[in-house]
Amino acid sequence: MVEDLRESLVGRVKSGLLMILGAVATVLLIACGNLAALQLVRASERSREVAIRVSLGATRSRLLRQLLTESVLIALCGGALGMAVAYAGAKALLRLSPASLPRAAEIGISWEVAAFTLAISVACGLVCGLAPAVEQMRLNLSGSMKEGERGASGGKGKQRLRQALVAGQIGASLVLLIGTGLLLKSFSRVEEVQPGFNAKNLLVVRLALPRTHYKGKEEVVNFYRALEPRVASLAGVKSVAVANVVPTDNFLATVDFSIVGRGWSANQLPEAHYRMVTAQYFRTMEIPVIAGRAFEESDTNESAPVVLINQSLARRYWPTGSPVGEHVQMDDTQDKMREVEVVGVVGDVRDFGLENDAKSEIFTPIAQVPPDTLSYLKNNMCWFVRTANEPLMAARAFREELGKVDRDVPASATQTMERYLELSVASRRFNLQMAEIFGVAALLLATIGIYGVISYLVTQQTREIGIRMALGAERGEVFSSVMRLGLGLASAGVIGGVVAALIMTRWMKTLLFGVSATDFLTYTGTIALLLMVAVGASLVPGIRATKIDPVIALRYE
Repeated sequence: MVEDLRESLVGRVKSGLLMILGAVATVLLIACGNLAALQLVRASERSREVAIRVSLGATRSRLLRQLLTESVLIALCGGALGMAVAYAGAKALLRLSPASLPRAAEIGISWEVAAFTLAISVACGLVCGLAPAVEQMRLNLSGSMKEGERGASGGKGKQRLRQALVAGQIGASLVLLIGTGLLLKSFSRVEEVQPGFNAKNLLVVRLALPRTHYKGKEEVVNFYRALEPRVASLAGVKSVAVANVVPTDNFLATVDFSIVGRGWSANQLPEAHYRMVTAQYFRTMEIPVIAGRAFEESDTNESAPVVLINQSLARRYWPTGSPVGEHVQMDDTQDKMREVEVVGVVGDVRDFGLENDAKSEIFTPIAQVPPDTLSYLKNNMCWFVRTANEPLMAARAFREELGKVDRDVPASATQTMERYLELSVASRRFNLQMAEIFGVAALLLATIGIYGVISYLVTQQTREIGIRMALGAERGEVFSSVMRLGLGLASAGVIGGVVAALIMTRWMKTLLFGVSATDFLTYTGTIALLLMVAVGASLVPGIRATKIDPVIALRYE
């Protein structure tokens, strides 16, 4: 099989990494919106100052350079703080990353990262400071002097721009939060999937048999027959089995087969995943036998060759009848296809991830595997030990018994089957954790944006609110007007965010399992959360507005 190298290295994690990149870009966009809103606020407060400086002879180009420099300095300070956080958090994020993440060991803070951060910080400072700076250059000198005296909020144009920025932040946050909600729901659906076996209290040990000691089939069979009863007799061990593959490990081992009597041509032969197992495998893994029988110790090289198949293969090729008693020819030799009898059907196992359907599988007793094929078992002999308590407690005793049989056989990996299950969903868990981090950051930034804009408007409109209250306006009316402003901004952001989410989440379909990219409950729940946050962010400015003393307010500036 020919495969592109880049696809081979990053194909499985490409979608997740692109999703994380999109989340980073969205959070950066929200942060830029906050910075732009901050600059607009500062610009409004400095309108009178700028007008005075222009009246005294300051050139507009000089003022523009100063304002942009201030904006860039703020962005650089933020970039430096971000670098410090990244340096401290990079190792923590790598600990969360899945083992399948390519070149993870090379990830860190380097001069390239520092240079990129510097460039992004300068660019963000220039972009976010440009609009407020240009706005200042268009000042009406006499109007700005009077606005400063009245304590106005910088004009309706500036107010609308600030509110638009906040609404945009809310919309971007909604997109991120909806994506996080979809991933969370998808992950919970994956965890509900049954793998087809019982992973609890199951120890897995991988062995690699030295080729110098184990040249033929007889040596391999004698090895596991010598070690198996020793491990089975250990305290707390309930059963022991051997196989060539660990379920959920994505290990490819296939064989072509044909059903006797079907008349398939050689170029039409289907394939199934090939499993070499011992007689106790299905009992140890607690894989149910649906029809027929499991393997027995009497299924040896001297007895009639037999196999078991899983439900997926049985349903596909015997949709209306029973495969038990049927004969199959398998191409698991280097000579010619050999004929075997199907003696049973077992339950499906999700060998290629919980989110993927079970594949067709054929199981054959190790004692009946052709010698030239059994060589594949030497470097990947997987032992499964079912225990009555914590499985890792049996690991040391297993190694001791292994040393008594052959000291030269290394145990390359020892871990629980539950750990293998965790690793099978590690990429999905990592995507979810990254989305949660950026989703929380986006929600926090949007909350700050709502609070900042409304709080500023309340401060700037102190005199106006005082006049309204002096003319008889109730405190409840003032509070309601502030809350309506906050909810209005949130509603505008939600509308835009929903439209953007419907477009953007279509690209997440490969990351989802058991949930639609337009899941109604996720959308409504996220919208409700964001509206509650908007209410909370508007609450403090609203309460502060009701406590304004009309007498003091009328003297404001």
